[in-house]
Amino acid sequence: MLANERDSRRASSGYVGQGLRAYFAWDAPTRRFHWINAILFIAIVALGVAMLVGRWFGVGDEGRDRLKDIHLALGAALTVNLLWRCYWAFDGHRPAQWRSMLPGGPGYWRSLRAYVTALVAGQPKYYIGHNPLARLGVTVLLVLLVTQILSGIALLGVDTFAPPPGQPLGDWSSPSAGREIVPQLPWWFAWSATDAEAVRAPLRAIHLYGFYLLVIAVVEHVVAVVVTEFREGGNLVSAMLTGWKAFPYRPEDDDAPDYSPRGEHRGR
Repeated sequence: MLANERDSRRASSGYVGQGLRAYFAWDAPTRRFHWINAILFIAIVALGVAMLVGRWFGVGDEGRDRLKDIHLALGAALTVNLLWRCYWAFDGHRPAQWRSMLPGGPGYWRSLRAYVTALVAGQPKYYIGHNPLARLGVTVLLVLLVTQILSGIALLGVDTFAPPPGQPLGDWSSPSAGREIVPQLPWWFAWSATDAEAVRAPLRAIHLYGFYLLVIAVVEHVVAVVVTEFREGGNLVSAMLTGWKAFPYRPEDDDAPDYSPRGEHRGR
């Protein structure tokens, strides 16, 4: 989004009826990232499951190789999408920035306690961006996604010696000319490997169990969004389509200058 367009969006707000006030939350690049990520994730999960259970349905080695090729291509697309999102976390609309996505910063833990207390009491606090609890969830998703990407790249290298970083990993892990090569392992490797399979095994385990954890985390994310939508309102689902949220009360993060009503600028 161009800078002047972003400035013009800075917490535009207005009344939408029934005692609700609308606030601009998610800019167009953030919304695009979200839905591209969701589509890629669903496709990658489907392919991952197909590779896991394909033999039960008669999928041979050639079919598994084709599935793996598509899986790798989609994984590369997801990686590019995530890298772009990391860039946008520095330059995007305030709710899309790191300081609004991740836990931490002045007063965060106090805000988290207050949010959870209000949630349990049935008196939810509203946020234009991520609420303090959601910021923890975003962190978990981000860590799991990065783990999957890195372990996937490492597996690609060991299995195919395809750059990046296949050739170095291949040279390091593979037997050559019938002679077993014992690699000089860096200190941060917790296992001892004497052949490629010994290297693949822990990488496969990380990638497989990371896959399970990521699926659980995404399901939890969807459930949390739906539950929050019903309990608090705020148009959480439609906000990822339109960019706008609506609240009956002033959001907790409305003191940020990016959220000032009707574009009125308050100094930082």
